[in-house]
Amino acid sequence: KNLFYGLNHMSSNVIDALSNKMNIIFLTFIISNLHEMATYAIALSISKISSTFSNSINHVYSPQIADSIFLKDIKNDHSFSEMKNFNIKISLIFLFVFIALGGYAIEFFYSNIYYEAYQISIILLIGQFFNSYFNPKILSLKLSGHAYQMSLIKLLALIISLLINLYVYKYFGLFSVAISFVICINILFNFFVVKIFNFSRNHS
Repeated sequence: KNLFYGLNHMSSNVIDALSNKMNIIFLTFIISNLHEMATYAIALSISKISSTFSNSINHVYSPQIADSIFLKDIKNDHSFSEMKNFNIKISLIFLFVFIALGGYAIEFFYSNIYYEAYQISIILLIGQFFNSYFNPKILSLKLSGHAYQMSLIKLLALIISLLINLYVYKYFGLFSVAISFVICINILFNFFVVKIFNFSRNHS
């Protein structure tokens, strides 16, 4: 039972890692544009800094949320709202600080030829805000045994995002890659997963 539970989480983590790299793979093998690949990689690394803060919060609250799931006392557990508030505050602070200073940072550490990474980063950081909003629910659903099913839905959302990019990339460039990822993964995936599994739990 523990092995099966661990394999579920492993598949979820593998698909999470794949989703984070898939846009780079798309730019590498489909577009084959090294400059755009580097630009997007810079933007992705910046959004990763924000997600690292959220992941740290997840590690802090995971044991308490797991206990609430085990005791079937989720409704009375205030850690969900605390976790959401921390995540949202951190993601918003990072977003506003980057809007104010991110352009200068990219020019200083890289070059002004990668300035487009500033705009792409803002799009990805907005997506990170939506991740922060849904984070407690997503974490609780994973801990309650839905990790594998969620990973399959995420893989489907990722494929849809890539198919969209095949058609719209030539019109909007890197912006289409970032926007489709945010819409399909950060917003629609999170929203539908929470709705689907919360509905199934409430009617089981």
